[in-house]
Formats: sequence, C-alpha cells, structure tokens
Amino acid sequence: MSIRFGQATTLPQGGGPVAAAPLFRNRATRREDYSRSLPVTLTGSIVLNPDESVPLNADALANPLPIPLEIHELKWCLQSATGGPTALNALSGLAVECLMSVGADAITNNPTPLYNLHSTVDPVVEFGAFRIFVAVSEGPVFGLWRLDSPLYLAPGQRLDVQLKHRSLVPIAITATVSISGRSVASMPQKRRLPYVASFVAAPITLDPGTTDLRRISAESDLVNKLAVPIRVRRLIGRLSIFSAAVSGNTTFTTVDPNLQHAVRDVLVNMTMRDSHGTPTVKTSTPYGSVFPTPTHSIEIPHVMGAGDYYIANLLGTPMAVADGVRAHASISLVGSREVA
Repeated sequence: MSIRFGQATTLPQGGGPVAAAPLFRNRATRREDYSRSLPVTLTGSIVLNPDESVPLNADALANPLPIPLEIHELKWCLQSATGGPTALNALSGLAVECLMSVGADAITNNPTPLYNLHSTVDPVVEFGAFRIFVAVSEGPVFGLWRLDSPLYLAPGQRLDVQLKHRSLVPIAITATVSISGRSVASMPQKRRLPYVASFVAAPITLDPGTTDLRRISAESDLVNKLAVPIRVRRLIGRLSIFSAAVSGNTTFTTVDPNLQHAVRDVLVNMTMRDSHGTPTVKTSTPYGSVFPTPTHSIEIPHVMGAGDYYIANLLGTPMAVADGVRAHASISLVGSREVA
C-alpha cells in the first residue's frame, strides 16, 4: 500500500525551507458564484422491522431542481417506532447498517453501520443516553457525516440508500436519512465521490471461560476495491458493549456511553497490518488507544492504492463475572476518489 503524508520540502536558492504542500484539500478548489444558491435539505424515512432490509423511497434523496446540488452533510436518526424510550429499547448507530450509491457508483463497499460513516461529534446526542438511577434510558439517536469533499447530484440524480435492521433490538425502528447542501450553477469537471469500506466483527462474548475471543477481518472488508487510488481521510473504530445485567433485560440492553468508554480499553485489544505486510498497529494495543474517545477515529490522511487492504486482528478479554457482556467492534475507512 502506498502511504503519502505530504510532499517533499524544497530549499530555494538563498532562502529557508518552503512549507510542504498539503496532501489534499478539504474542499474542491474552484471559483463559484454562490450569490444565487439555495440551501437544500432532502429527507427520507422508513420503518424497519428486525432483520428487514428496505430501500428509502427512490425520490426521497433525488435532486428536485433543474440545476445541480452540492451536498455537504449527511445526517441520520434512529428511534423506536413502537413507543417512547426505555432501557429495553436501547439504540445506537450499530442497530442499522446501510449501502449507498449514486447511479452505478458505489459509496459503500459493504454493509456499514450508520455510526461507522463518521467520527463522533457529540457522544451524548449520538448515543441518546441519560441516567435514571442505575438504568439507562434511551431516546432517539443521531449522527452527522460532514463530507470532506462535496457530493454533486445532477438534476434528477439521487443518492440511493438501502437500510437493514440488524436485529440487535427486538423492536421496529424508524430510520431517517437527510442530506443538506446548496444549489450550484454547474457541475465541476472533476469531482470526488465518497468511499467507505468496513469490517463488522461478529460479537465477542466475554463471560469467564469463553475461548472464542478472536476476530480477524477478511481481505474483502477494509479494501480499496476500485481500479483507482482512494484518498483515505480517516479510520473509524467503534466498540459497543452490551450487557443483559445492566437492566435485567435478558434480550438486549446497552451499557451507557460513560461506562462504555471506561471499560472498553481493557475488553478488546487489536493489531493491524496492510496488504503488503507492513504493521500499522504493530503490538497488541487497547482498542480505545487506537480509536480514542471522543472521536473514535484516526485522523491521518493517506493514499491507498487500487486493491490494497488492511487486516485487523481483534482479541477480547474475558470478564471476571458472567454478566452476558458482548463486545461489538466495527472498523471503517472513509475517504474519496476522483470521478469524471
């Protein structure tokens, strides 16, 4: 895998060093007259039953204007479709996974939990948790993906989103996806399209005596499957800790975010290498030290060649008491590639 962190510094004659140029810029650099732009938000919503996979309404995220849209943000919301928040209906962005595309161009390489699209903006809002004595009560949960490069939609073009209920909670979920941006006079000649690839590990049960503690990603998970290089902006690592002992619910509940952050460092360790055998996390390291709170991400831009991949190797640590604790780890790489 080719990793480039910046361009070489050069020394002009008779002067000091010139600052290195950045690897790539956050936004497309072109002159545009936004004086006549309109802010636009498009929204689609669907009710998902456990294990159900449903596309959003085809017209929900389609550009309704006669001119292009420049999309800067994608937002999601999950809430119970059957009643108010309770500790038994605990939700997080792990509960629903997505596939996204624009026409024939895929944005997601494989099904990706909603909270693996982005780093954490606000843990309290994202997990929707607040404490009531020793129970955890859950309200709606939200997420925000600020795109590193704008996503352009031509008139009539749409963002296709397929959502799946992962059956982590035995309730129907109302899932809402919104995109926000502005109208522009024309499409740029060169555009960047987001790219996301993910590894969603099978849950690791951490009861005493458990031996099935290792999870290893496949070459087809954290991969650049395209024929062109991608610019990876960040690696995101999420670790949700579930335990029936928290509220006495034998089906499902979740440890609240504060406790989750406190215990996750000692529950799962990891190493990682690239497709050329180069270690990127060389020694066994606590998960939370690789993907630290509060962002759950590594913000190190680099270039990933066509066909390159990462292999993540996770190892759980059993708890001292049998509380039915399960660790759900998911890792994603988020970046973009150039399209005509």
